[in-house]
Amino acid sequence: MTLSSKKMTKFTATGASAALVATALVPAASADEVKTAAFTDVAPQYQEAVDFIVAQNIAKGKTDTQFGIHEEIIRGDAGIMIAQAAGLMEEDAPASGFTDVPTRGALAINSLKAAGVTNGKSATQFDFHGSITRGEAAIFIADAFGLSGDTDNVEFTDVSDRYMESVAALVDHGITQGKTATQFATHDEITRGEFAVWLHALEDMIVGEEPVDPDTDAPVLSYDGDTEIEIGFGETLNWPEVGVDDETVDVDLVITDEDGNVVEEDDFDTDTAGTYTFTYTAVDAAGNEATPVEVTVVVEEQVNDAVEAEEAAEAAILDLPAVEDLTLEDAETVAEVRALVDAALELNEDADIDGLDILVSSEETIAALEAEAELTAAIEAAIAAIDDIPETVDMENRDAVLDARAAVEAVLALDEDADIDGLDVLVAAEAELADIAADAVEDEATGLSTSSFQIALEPGIEGLTAEDFGLYLEAGENSANLVFDVESNEDGTVYTFTHVDLDGGVGEINVNLWGETVAVSEFNYSAEAIDTAVANVTAAVEDIDNPEAPTDDELDALLAALEAPVLNFIGTVNPNLVTEYAAEFDASVINTYDRLLAAIERVNAEYDTSIEEMIADLNAATGIEGDAGIVTILGNLDIENLLDDEDVEIAYFDEIQAQQPQTVEEVQNLIDDVNLAEVTATVDAAVANPADTDFDEVGLLVTAYGDNGADADLITEFEASLELGEAVQGVLTADADTLDDELETLAGLSDDIDLDTFNAEYTAEYLTDLDDDDVTTAADIQAVITDVNEASEAVLITAINEATTEADLDEALADIGIDESTETQQTLFLSVYGDTAFNTIEEIEEAYADVQLIAAVNAAGDSAETSDALLDIDNESFINLGSTSREEVAQLFFANDYDDFAAQDDINAELETVIDQYTALLGGINEAETIAEMDDALEALDAEFDLGYDDLDDTDQLTVAEQLLGNFPVDSDGNEVNFTTFGSVLDAITDNEEAAA
Repeated sequence: MTLSSKKMTKFTATGASAALVATALVPAASADEVKTAAFTDVAPQYQEAVDFIVAQNIAKGKTDTQFGIHEEIIRGDAGIMIAQAAGLMEEDAPASGFTDVPTRGALAINSLKAAGVTNGKSATQFDFHGSITRGEAAIFIADAFGLSGDTDNVEFTDVSDRYMESVAALVDHGITQGKTATQFATHDEITRGEFAVWLHALEDMIVGEEPVDPDTDAPVLSYDGDTEIEIGFGETLNWPEVGVDDETVDVDLVITDEDGNVVEEDDFDTDTAGTYTFTYTAVDAAGNEATPVEVTVVVEEQVNDAVEAEEAAEAAILDLPAVEDLTLEDAETVAEVRALVDAALELNEDADIDGLDILVSSEETIAALEAEAELTAAIEAAIAAIDDIPETVDMENRDAVLDARAAVEAVLALDEDADIDGLDVLVAAEAELADIAADAVEDEATGLSTSSFQIALEPGIEGLTAEDFGLYLEAGENSANLVFDVESNEDGTVYTFTHVDLDGGVGEINVNLWGETVAVSEFNYSAEAIDTAVANVTAAVEDIDNPEAPTDDELDALLAALEAPVLNFIGTVNPNLVTEYAAEFDASVINTYDRLLAAIERVNAEYDTSIEEMIADLNAATGIEGDAGIVTILGNLDIENLLDDEDVEIAYFDEIQAQQPQTVEEVQNLIDDVNLAEVTATVDAAVANPADTDFDEVGLLVTAYGDNGADADLITEFEASLELGEAVQGVLTADADTLDDELETLAGLSDDIDLDTFNAEYTAEYLTDLDDDDVTTAADIQAVITDVNEASEAVLITAINEATTEADLDEALADIGIDESTETQQTLFLSVYGDTAFNTIEEIEEAYADVQLIAAVNAAGDSAETSDALLDIDNESFINLGSTSREEVAQLFFANDYDDFAAQDDINAELETVIDQYTALLGGINEAETIAEMDDALEALDAEFDLGYDDLDDTDQLTVAEQLLGNFPVDSDGNEVNFTTFGSVLDAITDNEEAAA
């Protein structure tokens, strides 16, 4: 591979000046300096090339965001890029003479022609805006860069002599390898992306090589393990893992023993005790050496492992609990001792280990305990599984019975004599399932052929698999289980069994369900049976009086004869063509099976041709009704599930025109798809615009769709949507007398409606706002109710907030349902809440309730009324006093001279003060230790409660105080306790006075 001198003289002849020009035209900007991330059409395989092209100012994008990666490059742009990249731009180059080169390309094209790279398409035409092929681009690049190559290296089969040398140059320089191994795609237009990749491959020639700084950075070794490793004699060494930060550098290891002798790495092992030094080094290609890493490995002296292991095993055996004391918690310990014994025997198979019999007994005991625990757990699981069996067994809970039986079998596998509570429940449940299985098949097997048959199960028995069934063949002296496949219909109620072909055989197939025989399919597929069946077909044909107009009974008889299982015509005989079969049989010889089959196939072939013609007519139809309309043709094709609805029929027509189905199956699928789409759209439209919908009409369409076999769950969903939509319609069309009933109906269908928010007083406002086209759902209706409530309540709240007199407040309170407010309460409300701006009715009701409580306290006429009013305040300290103490505290509270309260907080503060006063008075009595202290306490108490103490003279007072001091109450055990109420103190004083008297 060499560079030719043809064009390279361009670079060398001009010397230093040429180098300066090239540098000026192609700035040495890096790809990092010129960002191309803004281009959104540059795939990863082109990114580096485009980065280079843009960075070198060889080309720019088509736009700020598009490089035009997949667009064909025009000859002019290719010329400009080559001239720029090759450094051929010559300001003094003579004019090229081409008349189709715009100003932006003149310098480049002039320079290329002057350098001999191109002569254009003609003397006057460069074809600047024309495309350029891969072959032409190869010539441009090879000539511009003076490249040459060996043509023997070109293995492409599409490169002619004109392009061969240029393509060889590109291949040898690694610029391209073609489209495939054999195709260069010479005449394919080259894209901007491909051209960029080719120029990028010439990067060294375009930019030149950068001077390389000498490498002085030494590699760095890394090791985070221990620098001193101790290892037992003969043990496996985990070799130190030493890494290096340069993947081109290898890590070298030298091992020396304690005498400095080198030990080869492959010769090192731990069977020789001693201290070894592992020295790790690394040198890079520039000769830079890493700082060595040294690891000391100490191999310990050999010890007698066998003796130690034997001693360890014997010690462990001695530590075992007594056999009779073992529990399952000791299982791990026993296993560990066995491991120690095994380790000792491995080192010395003749070791005489004391206590082995103890270990064996321990293992046997643990095994017995584990077996007992496993059995107990299995029995508990079985009993739990039996308990989970419902009282009534049916298909929906069959799995519970199966699970219980599996759990019982798991117990019996452990102990066949195990006693399991509730086993009779399981047996009874299995008997119920057996009864269900026995009655499962609606009729005998149908759809018989030599290799298949069907059975239909009673409703409710569905979703079975092959594991639930079994087939047993009895054919003369031969009997065996049949291998079979089974598939169910979509509903899981009809099962088709496919088995080995029984052609020529005679016998019966027993169908088992869960072990119970549920159907017997007798068969006779002998040659004699075939002849008899053919004769029966012939007889049925002969029984037809008028082959041109057979009766239904005659056709039914013929179809029954054709469907004889031995004939195996399932899938061959079309029940819809019986009339055609009758006519063909009448005109044919059908006295053998083959002749009969041939006659059937002739009719089928003619029918297939007819079907093709009808489908062609269907696709070409221009109308819906009439003999040539799609409805008639669809009927002739026996298409099922057709809906008699004008809009749906139009949709049939549109889809047939659009899809052009080619088979009956495709037509049927199209009809089914249209049905689903149209019914869904109709229901959705009804629900979206309930006010103007005729729900009866839509309901009839849904019913018809359901009658055609549509999915029951889907029909239920549609019906629920329509029911909800009709309920919405009922609300939207209601009047003042029916609105509440219609809302109640809707609330029963939608959680969006909250009947508690409905206020009959706002009915007129509701009806006004419901008369809006935007109200179409239950949620919209609830939003109307909420908005009306908020707007109406806002007016009431404003009236409360703006009331300044008792009369205004009384009227405003009555409007929100507070009808029995008193003038006193109104005055207090205005006083306490006159400056409050309420936001909700609830806030007003809470405030009024607060005022009622305050007013009750203020209005109390005696201590009893005071006690009742204070209880409503809900003061925890007051409530906890007890009934007698509460009456006494209320008496104190009532006796205090206070102004009317304006807030509950004030009442609570006063009440707490009184409770403290009450507690202090009782405390004075209970804490008195002398006659004088008791006298003072009684005087304080008498000042608040007229106990009559002050009426006594001093001598009597002291006598009472003395007697009371020694006459405290006692509990049931005779222990002296404190007085808890003033009443108890008064009783004690009275008792003392009576005793003194």
